[in-house]
Amino acid sequence: MNIKRLLGLGCMLGLFLGSSAKTIDVYVSQQVSGQGDGSKNSPFVSLQQVTEKLRELRASGNADPVNICIAPGLYELEEPLRMTAEQNSGKDGMVTFRSWGKGDIVLSGGKHITDWVEIEPNHWVAELPEVKNGNWYFRQLFSGHKRLVRARTPNEGFLRTKGSLSITGKASSVLSDSEKKAKFWLSRCGFAYEGNDVRYWDDWQNAEILTFHSWECSWQSILSIDTLKNEIYFTSPCRYPVGNFGQNMRYRIENIREALDEAGEWFLDRKSGRLHLLTNKGENPKEMNIHAPRLERIVDFEGTVQNPVSNVHFENIDFQYTSYRMGIYDIAPNWPAEIQKGIPYFPSEIRPGFTGAQAAPTAGASLQLEYADNITFGQCGMRHLGAIGIAIAKGCRGIKLDGCEISDTGAGGIYMGFDIRLVKEAGVPERDAPRDNVVSNCLITGLGHIHPAAVGIWMAQTSNNKILKNEISYVSYSGISMGWTWGFEPNYTKNNYIAHNYIHHVAQTLGDAAGIYSLGDCEGSVYDGNYIDWIYKGEGVYGVVDAMGFDECSSKITIKNTVVGKVSGKVASFGRSSSAELQVWENNNFDMNTSRPVFDNRLGMDAEKLTVHACFHPVSTFLNLSGRKEQRWIVRKNGSFGTDGFYGMLIQGKQAVAYLNIGGGNDNLYQIASGNVVEDDKENTATFSYDGKTFRFYFNDELVGEKNIDKKRTPGKGKLEIAPVSSNSLRNGIQKLYIANRAIVPAETAIVSASFSWTAPKPKKQSIDVQKVIREAGPDKKYLKYFVFQPKHELKR
Repeated sequence: MNIKRLLGLGCMLGLFLGSSAKTIDVYVSQQVSGQGDGSKNSPFVSLQQVTEKLRELRASGNADPVNICIAPGLYELEEPLRMTAEQNSGKDGMVTFRSWGKGDIVLSGGKHITDWVEIEPNHWVAELPEVKNGNWYFRQLFSGHKRLVRARTPNEGFLRTKGSLSITGKASSVLSDSEKKAKFWLSRCGFAYEGNDVRYWDDWQNAEILTFHSWECSWQSILSIDTLKNEIYFTSPCRYPVGNFGQNMRYRIENIREALDEAGEWFLDRKSGRLHLLTNKGENPKEMNIHAPRLERIVDFEGTVQNPVSNVHFENIDFQYTSYRMGIYDIAPNWPAEIQKGIPYFPSEIRPGFTGAQAAPTAGASLQLEYADNITFGQCGMRHLGAIGIAIAKGCRGIKLDGCEISDTGAGGIYMGFDIRLVKEAGVPERDAPRDNVVSNCLITGLGHIHPAAVGIWMAQTSNNKILKNEISYVSYSGISMGWTWGFEPNYTKNNYIAHNYIHHVAQTLGDAAGIYSLGDCEGSVYDGNYIDWIYKGEGVYGVVDAMGFDECSSKITIKNTVVGKVSGKVASFGRSSSAELQVWENNNFDMNTSRPVFDNRLGMDAEKLTVHACFHPVSTFLNLSGRKEQRWIVRKNGSFGTDGFYGMLIQGKQAVAYLNIGGGNDNLYQIASGNVVEDDKENTATFSYDGKTFRFYFNDELVGEKNIDKKRTPGKGKLEIAPVSSNSLRNGIQKLYIANRAIVPAETAIVSASFSWTAPKPKKQSIDVQKVIREAGPDKKYLKYFVFQPKHELKR
């Protein structure tokens, strides 16, 4: 080598080594007095001092890496930990928040309540002057790692609405002009109730009511009660009026003194500032580590497009105890100005509520990142929070969560993106779309206590992210939700990789939900090696609940190496303008590549006298389906119930039902329902016949019902629809269909030639190793020691 070149390389190497960064250590401890200077011998006492120190360092031109060494303990923050590019930018070294010594570090947005007095046996009170003075109010209370129950009625389950307000049933012709203007909003500000479920309690103005609709919920406060009509009026609207999804919607009432009647419940009297808590015998709240939230947010990283906050790492830090916001109405941002246009006397000073869309993206987040690059969280806990755990919002790049626990939140877990649906029309540049973020080996569990519309991981207008090896469980709405465009319009949700996640016990509280849910064009996105299990519909839920939900215009997603376990609904459901054909399916433990057979009418499908016989093999489920009414069609022909010649058979739970319309509209529709006759894990047969006089229904060759009609039947000319296993669910698809143009008994189907028959094609043999997928789904074992709420690995089959 040329000696000059060698010397030149040596100088360059020496220059590089000579300029290597020196790591600066800054210390923080609450176990010392005074303000300190951040040194080991004189540590800071607050994180606000830390952020000011960082600002001073960077302003002086120092770009060295910084270790923020935090002594174990509880740090009750007076304000969020705020950082901008002034504290750390892309040209600065890594700032690492880590432990200094052994023990837990908790950054708390709450206050430890210790001054308790027992006023009656097991009834304790804490006096809170800040509440009495109007400077503090909270709606959650925690005992260590346990969320305590705010006084509510009923204690278990739900109350049910009787229906919508009477004004919503009035014809427009009998309404005054002002009533017409107000009807839209009034219909969303109340409902009719049953019996004595609602009344003027002594503290009725404190009551807050949570109503469960289909895919969203609303919090509302009472404006007035019409005890003659049994109607309640609220101070704020919900998104959809009661009656839109049914008359008997679920709701519960919180925060009335009369509902304080069980151990573990609490009630906060805003006027007196007294916090009441009922305990079990022998419990003392002074020893129960009681915390009430004060701050909505613990971490607030806010950069700009030109200057993102960058290069920050949190290691083994817990973020706990935050509140949640009220007074947010996404359909009426200027409330109550909207209703005052029709009802000028509607009060301006109102007790707040909350109305949000599916996933509750406006609920607020305890950790908020915006225009942030390379912010990482390793083995951190985000627990006992009021709303969303962490929001990775506009302009974020390279945000990573590895081995973290997001649990016991009021709303969702990890929200990535922003609540703008038509980004092109709104003029949002693609630079604002979060991208290249990674969530791996995390436990995301126990979400949606306040806003049940929340999801585990929400991805909206975000691309090139990886969601890997997480366990997502016990979420009130969907486990993962991807996409935020109700159409095929251009959007920024694309190229997301969702792989090797274990998703179970989600979508339990609301409908139109799934283990993994998608919406809109998600070009290039992939589901790979996920295990989706124990997905079932909760009591009173309106709407479908399935393993995977492909809602409106969902398209361009590849689903491969996926295992679906026990589900009460379908493997996959498809909303408007979406279908199995718009996705790619590869090597799953189900086959979605077989199209749903729909045949045009042909000779032999329909006759005045006929027999229809179907064979199917339902897979066992973990549910007692005897009382379920969700319907799964086996076969149907000629459109809907009221169409002349309509016939069909379906399964609802363990019950089978046959329908026959002989012609003449709904008045000539007949049905026969069996008892609980469906048997799992074996072949079942369902057969109906009509001989011109008697309509008979058989199940497993046994007659389960008959009706004498004695009328000539008008055959239909509509389509014949068959539900095979692959396109319906693991339970209720069929293997064979037999139709004869005369009435026979089931045994004769083996000897009488069919006028039409169909046999399901053999499923394509898959090479998927089901047990390997199950074993590899969820966090690696080495991360389990960091989780307070232990994952449910014993559920894996």
